[in-house]
Amino acid sequence: MRRRTSTFAEEMNIDFRMNGVNPDMPLLYRIVIRSSLCYIGCANSARRPQTAYGRNLQRMINGTPYRKNKPEGFRLIHKRMLEAVQSGEDIVIELIRNVSKENKFSEERAEIARCRLEFGDSLLNGTTRQNRQESKQDADEAV
Repeated sequence: MRRRTSTFAEEMNIDFRMNGVNPDMPLLYRIVIRSSLCYIGCANSARRPQTAYGRNLQRMINGTPYRKNKPEGFRLIHKRMLEAVQSGEDIVIELIRNVSKENKFSEERAEIARCRLEFGDSLLNGTTRQNRQESKQDADEAV
């Protein structure tokens, strides 16, 4: 089952896929950009991946800070999503599976390890050398 997140997300070509996952329970999700970049996350419900990424993209487009106490806190996934939006490329946010609240972080780490085999340095989680270099380069360009 597919569902778009919102009007703004539709304008940004974000395709939200439920995949039979219960959206009201803790879950893992995956963001795929250009079928080559991937980010794995966990949340207490589908509300977070459904709304937070679009809201952060809107903040970046408007030049508003990530958070008041962390104005430059946009992560690499946000920056790559913005690049995809600006170049008109599709973004897919798909729910992977439900997990228990107690094990969601360990389940997330296990899913990241599995996806690292598929995506290698194109996995936007963690601190791979490429991700650290790109984040530093982005920070240097902002100065």
